[in-house]
Amino acid sequence: MVSISYNQALYCAECDVIYSSKHSGCPVCCNKSGVSMNCIRNNVVKQLGDLQERRGEVRSSNYNQLSLF
Repeated sequence: MVSISYNQALYCAECDVIYSSKHSGCPVCCNKSGVSMNCIRNNVVKQLGDLQERRGEVRSSNYNQLSLF
C-alpha cells in the first residue's frame, strides 16, 4: 500500500488515478494536468452550498405528521 499525503496528492481525471505531486505527471498516461485534492474539495463544497441555496429550508421527514397535531 502506498501512502500519499493529502496536500501532495494530484488526481488524473483521464485515468482515474491519484498520484504524488513528486512525479512530473500521471504515472499511467504521463498527463501533466493533474488536479489537486484541495481544488476538488473546494469545488465540492461550493457545489453543495449552491445546492442548499436552491433547495431552500430543509424540513424534517415527519413534517406532515407534526403539522397535524
